[in-house]
Amino acid sequence: MSQSLWYQDAAHYWTQALPLGNGRLGAMVFGGVAQERLALNEDTLWSGTPGQRLSPGAAQAWKQARTLVTQGEIKKAERLLEEEFLSDYTQAYMPLGNLLLDFDHQAQAGSYRRELCLNRALSSVSYQVGDVTYTREAFISAPDQVLVIRLRADRPGALSFTARLDSPLRGQTAPIREGLMLSGLCPSESWPNYVDHPQPLSWSADPERTGIRFCALLKAVSDGHVTSAEQRLQVRSASQATLLLACRSNFAGWDKAPQTAGVPYLRLVRQDLVDALGRLDTLFERHQAEHAKWFGSMQLRLGGPSLDRLPTQVRLARYQHSPGEDPGLINLLFDYGRYLLIACSRPGSQPANLQGIWNESTRPPWSSNYTTNINLQMNYWPALPCNLAALQQPLFEMLGDISQAGRATARTYYDADGFVCHHNSDLWRHTLPVGSGGQGRVAWGYWPHAGAWLCAHVAEHWRYTRDRDFLAGTAWPLCREAARFYLDTLTQDASGCLVFCPDTSPENSYVKDGQTLALSAATAMTSALVRGLFTDCLDMAKVLDIQDAFTEQVEATLPKLRQLAVGRDGRLLEWDRELEEEEPAHRHVSHLNALYPGHLVTPEDTPELAKACRQSLLARTNEGTGWSLGWKICLWARLKDSEQALELINKQLRQVPSAPGAGPSGGGSYDNLFGAHPPFQIDGNFGLCTGVCEMLLQNRRDGILLLPALPASWREGSVQGLRAWGGLCVSLAWKEGQLTRCELKAGQDLTTTLFLPDGGARAIALKQGQALVIHGERETTN
Repeated sequence: MSQSLWYQDAAHYWTQALPLGNGRLGAMVFGGVAQERLALNEDTLWSGTPGQRLSPGAAQAWKQARTLVTQGEIKKAERLLEEEFLSDYTQAYMPLGNLLLDFDHQAQAGSYRRELCLNRALSSVSYQVGDVTYTREAFISAPDQVLVIRLRADRPGALSFTARLDSPLRGQTAPIREGLMLSGLCPSESWPNYVDHPQPLSWSADPERTGIRFCALLKAVSDGHVTSAEQRLQVRSASQATLLLACRSNFAGWDKAPQTAGVPYLRLVRQDLVDALGRLDTLFERHQAEHAKWFGSMQLRLGGPSLDRLPTQVRLARYQHSPGEDPGLINLLFDYGRYLLIACSRPGSQPANLQGIWNESTRPPWSSNYTTNINLQMNYWPALPCNLAALQQPLFEMLGDISQAGRATARTYYDADGFVCHHNSDLWRHTLPVGSGGQGRVAWGYWPHAGAWLCAHVAEHWRYTRDRDFLAGTAWPLCREAARFYLDTLTQDASGCLVFCPDTSPENSYVKDGQTLALSAATAMTSALVRGLFTDCLDMAKVLDIQDAFTEQVEATLPKLRQLAVGRDGRLLEWDRELEEEEPAHRHVSHLNALYPGHLVTPEDTPELAKACRQSLLARTNEGTGWSLGWKICLWARLKDSEQALELINKQLRQVPSAPGAGPSGGGSYDNLFGAHPPFQIDGNFGLCTGVCEMLLQNRRDGILLLPALPASWREGSVQGLRAWGGLCVSLAWKEGQLTRCELKAGQDLTTTLFLPDGGARAIALKQGQALVIHGERETTN
């Protein structure tokens, strides 16, 4: 089965280009014949500088809003928060620019093929002009930190081209020996694309407010004639050439002004280039070996036909009409999700943002920031089950930064201990509620629970890995400080339960007495997040043998938290009471967090709540944005409804036109298989990838479910390298819906229960390094 995307024409739009990345550097390869364009990114190129403008009176406004909500004065509370509580917007992720290659072709090209090979992380273009075959290969090396482009012609002297670098940021290009240098400066401030501002980008001369500087160096090595002058690099009469591009910025940390405390980026970028030139003959081998370590750690094979002989966008167009003829396209999209995570998040890089690391606009959708009420979390859902746990390191480092930046926010805005983060963040670890000057709305600007949700990721990492050093040094300190915030802010409601008030269910609203409102006295999502956080804290404390005043307070508070409730129509209540949704099919399904990614609701342990979740999903419908479809795949999988999950997978494979403004408003996939919100958001890719894992394996507190949501149309298949709680590596094979083989490898001593597709269960006990193979009734241990 092919692990490549391929096309018979060049990309005309950005969402037709093919992505490369090493976590820090990114490129979108268009594959043009007369002109090749590589749209470039570097993960620290953001607008802005350090520092958050705190509002000293915010805590008083919040307490007044809480009183108003308890008195039923919801609209007054909302106006108060919008005018006196919401603060600055986040900054935006910026593009580096473009590498343009202009070719001296004198005739039309034929036999064209453009391809992205996922298992090699290699983009290639080949075509013929006259009797000459031209090939281009591009990759971005993680071990050597450079973009490499290899160009060849199969006739000596037939390769000639001109290279240019440009940037939409403030900058200039200058020639260097056999190369070019692009120097640039990011804005000191930017405004979101959804805010009408007379000066959306601005640059400051104040050294403390000067934006991030960067430098990109391009170097050519060729058997032809190489010259550089007047912002152009020319290669003439060659048969082969290699271009190397390195880039560094002076970003030194979320709390350091780049102009006055930045890193020596010019020295660093020169060293990257010198080192890569010294390894020119081994760059690809080093790149491929490093990439294979990640990509080869897992393998999925869905049996049945595959139309990989057809170009990818043709397969996508056909799929909606006859999905059964090409299950291989699901397999490809799954592998693509793993590839994208490997390409946009590595140890030492920044976390994957709304667009991973790929962005061509200075005012990208939603600033291409870190949206922490679902999207950042979804970016990392595949990491653990797909055997890519180490790729979460940037997320955990960011959460550590946020736990520091968010302390002042918790104290200033809530008069609370611990830390808090609202629904947007950025390179500078913004933690404030966005929507300054009354421009924002509480429905999306006021949601202070990102810390709790992100801490669920560190707890899940512990459950998967059982890494005690991680538990003691990272998970426990972060979860403890996030919990302190709630211990100081929870309040008693009319029924005597503890709730967080006022609250919102992310970006959703309800209608009451003719008014559209968002605030309420409590929400299901927050109840689930806080209960999960407190439970995780107590579980961690038990393992670490910690018992102190903090754990005693958490233990005393936990049973007083508000419980999830079911409405008269059988749905899970999203707010503190039954309310009419403004938009019944709203894209967010936040109130179902306890079902997925949480573990508080299961069909086995809480059947009534699981049934209520099902009714809620049916009411929300199987439509939505790309990431919403991905979340619903996971939710239906947890409910063990394989056909509903498959229906949503099929919807994510709807072809969305790449031309701006064209096509349907619902989610799907662009020609390059990027997830369409629309516009492009990468979380949809990761949601689908995770959903497939949930259909094949699920973790429960009492054991592991094998093939819990296997669709009838996936008649046979296999998966190798799935990860489960407790450091367990799982490989499965099935045929006609029946498990035919199961192999378990223990990363540590483990005792658990396997719940089989036929309803049976097997208790297993393995020592570290031990493997167990199950064939039907036979078991083999070694």
